[in-house]
Amino acid sequence: MKKFFSVLLSILMLTASLSMMAMPASAAEAITADSTWYDDTKTTLVISDAADLLAFAAQINAKNTFVGKTVELSADIDLNPGWVASTTAPTNVWDITGCGVNGFWGTFDGKGHTISGIYLSLDSYQRGIFGNFQCNDRQKDADGNIIIITPVVKNLAVVNSVVPVRGNDMGGFYGYLAKGQGDGKGNWDCITFENVYNAIDLITTTAASNNTAGTAENVGGFIGKCNTSGIAFKFTNCVYAGKMVMNTLIHDKVGGFIGSTGTTKKDDVHNTYTNCAYYGNANIGADFFGCFVADGIRADILKNCVSAGIMSSTADAMDFIAGGLVHQKNSSTTITDCLYTTTNGVNTPLGEEVSVAPEGTTFCTHAELIGANAKTPAEGWTKTAGYAMPTELYNQFKTLLDAQTPVVPEGESQPGDEATDTDDNSTTEAGETAENTEKSDNQTEAGKTTEGAGTTEPADDKGCGGVIGLGAVAIVGVAAVAVAFKKKED
Repeated sequence: MKKFFSVLLSILMLTASLSMMAMPASAAEAITADSTWYDDTKTTLVISDAADLLAFAAQINAKNTFVGKTVELSADIDLNPGWVASTTAPTNVWDITGCGVNGFWGTFDGKGHTISGIYLSLDSYQRGIFGNFQCNDRQKDADGNIIIITPVVKNLAVVNSVVPVRGNDMGGFYGYLAKGQGDGKGNWDCITFENVYNAIDLITTTAASNNTAGTAENVGGFIGKCNTSGIAFKFTNCVYAGKMVMNTLIHDKVGGFIGSTGTTKKDDVHNTYTNCAYYGNANIGADFFGCFVADGIRADILKNCVSAGIMSSTADAMDFIAGGLVHQKNSSTTITDCLYTTTNGVNTPLGEEVSVAPEGTTFCTHAELIGANAKTPAEGWTKTAGYAMPTELYNQFKTLLDAQTPVVPEGESQPGDEATDTDDNSTTEAGETAENTEKSDNQTEAGKTTEGAGTTEPADDKGCGGVIGLGAVAIVGVAAVAVAFKKKED
């Protein structure tokens, strides 16, 4: 009898072990939000674990904008350990479906920590993980001046996270922005991203109620759509390295950083990108794509930036516009000391129209812009085993960034240590011809930059989106953006 029970016990233990082994790796424990960290009387609030972070999302959902407050992370946080980013929802979902026009408008300081496992609720459209920005109730100071709002996201990495795209105006951090204003002194509402590594995936799923099945409009790695001329954006030491999988989009704008900045021309409200990189992998079907911004009419400023990600399209053969760095409608946009790879428009459809060589950019092959021997802009960049990174960002996330695998186009080998190194963190001259360039069939000699053709350095902006001295802006006209056009074949 004892032997029988001994055998039975062994069978039960083996069965239990096999059952545990069969459990899916993504089955994280359900987390109960804990809001004890939140104190409305304090201006600095600290989030230390997953329960705190879910309570933060709940605060945004309850329309708490955190204006005037700073939220800090004290540790790396994974909301769904074992879950691998996909359209399959994990146990703990980031639910801000009730925030409406509101979002996070304070300062979020990651303190060099990483958040992973975010999955935005499938019921959302016009959203990002920090909601939206649309201030309907403007406050004024004692002198009657409008108090401008300046959300800040800094010192943060977000990885293994997904924003499902089920409708219009979706972004990694913010979806839809409107009703921005200035204070009458050259300062405007401004959203600042500083030292942010963004690997949030944006992937289409079924349609939300405001859109037809399989379509979306205005999608960006950081921002979906800005529908006002009164909000500026400032990106410093930022990287987008997520995936955008949107195979059925039509008549839309998709950008590595911003989908669309609207159609109102306003040269004194501009976006700046300094020491930033697009290392994303976009498989889309949109009409417009830009590694930084897909559509807009602002006098944007890009300096020391790199574009070495991938854009491929499954769109029907139509007129398709893919800007390597930006697709802009404003001739006053300035681009200086930037590096651009010709593989950004790989596998694009017939009827393609590609912004090949904006002034102030240097052609490089994809292999020259990734890996330990990557070319970098002249200042502020560090070479890594994976991507070249803005130095300040790299210093905060060294272990994470060294482990990243560069995006390599299909059919191209990944660069190794045997690759020839370039001069110490230097680039080729902006006026260099395409000797080191791999031309695709749809690129013409117009893709060459002109000897000595640079851009005048814009004056420092006043505030985040302040006034630029008119005399300090180089007029980058039609000749500054070389366009190659491949006609549709019968």
